[in-house]
Amino acid sequence: MEPKPQLDVINAAVDALRNVPGVHALFLAGSHGAGLQDKCSDIDFLAVVTEPAAAGFSDLWRETLGGNILLWRERPGQVINAIVGDWVRIDVRFIAPAQLAGLSRDRLKPLFDHDEIYGTLPAVAPPPALDKEKMSWQVEEFIRILGLLPVAMGRGEYINGVTGLGFLRGLLIDLLIAETGAPHRGGALHLNRLITAEHKAILTALPPWCRSAVP
Repeated sequence: MEPKPQLDVINAAVDALRNVPGVHALFLAGSHGAGLQDKCSDIDFLAVVTEPAAAGFSDLWRETLGGNILLWRERPGQVINAIVGDWVRIDVRFIAPAQLAGLSRDRLKPLFDHDEIYGTLPAVAPPPALDKEKMSWQVEEFIRILGLLPVAMGRGEYINGVTGLGFLRGLLIDLLIAETGAPHRGGALHLNRLITAEHKAILTALPPWCRSAVP
């Protein structure tokens, strides 16, 4: 069961969009769609729309969320990010029926589905393909930044050293997540469920010379 602020937003979206011509379906995606949400999760919606609703969806969505909007940001690719009162974070992606490729039932929860789109989707998404070129770049970039840290330490550039450690940590986390092959990666704040206890031990086992870079 979603916490009340999240549930209020979900119910408001269903009530506002269910009978709008051109809005064919509304799904929960992200953590809510996969059944992995908690009280801190943002709400990810996926709306399947055609004209005229597609052209006016931005105004329609703003009206759906009401007046207490703390952040409103529209990004290319038909995505709107918003934060409303009580700091509930809401993302919506609105697509045409022809853009359903790559979606699967295990990552969506239907709120309404006039055309029974949900049943036409595959049950499970295929596992993400390993991008060997990207992984090679990550490993080389890790080594490059690691080689710069002694320079920063030798010159007393401690702020740059700490920044470099942050880059190294981020690259290492990306590589550990790729090794895990987690089927539901979620957002950036779901690190605990993406890596194992052994991985976390690696992240905390910084050598003394790395720790000495912190002033």
